[in-house]
Amino acid sequence: DIGDAMSTLKADTIQSTSGGAATLTKQAAAKVFCQTNQRDAAASQGNSLNISSVSDGGAGDIVHAFTNNFGGALTYSIVLTCGGGSNDSAPRFAGPADSTDPTTSGFTFKNANTSGTGQDKVMNCAACFGDLA
Repeated sequence: DIGDAMSTLKADTIQSTSGGAATLTKQAAAKVFCQTNQRDAAASQGNSLNISSVSDGGAGDIVHAFTNNFGGALTYSIVLTCGGGSNDSAPRFAGPADSTDPTTSGFTFKNANTSGTGQDKVMNCAACFGDLA
């Protein structure tokens, strides 16, 4: 009976026939995610995917560098959120830094209060969706 047949596929790595990243069809998965704490002496990286480094870019700015680049500088979506401790000024805003557009190799995360003053936060989360190069 064919209905009772079951198969198991096990793999450590799946690649395209040319040896590159396999193309996902009819689904979208985050190609980057990262959690950082900017209140450390330097921005510290928590759990992450496809992030080669994070660095402190000044008050409220966290610079993210990708391990694998995106196919185009402005062809991927960035989803950001931030939070902090009880001593943070609220409300808080997170977004790409005004002074730098996202590039194929990374982006700068900006935290600010309602006056636009940059503020370092304890919990900064980012996810990026799009096609890798």
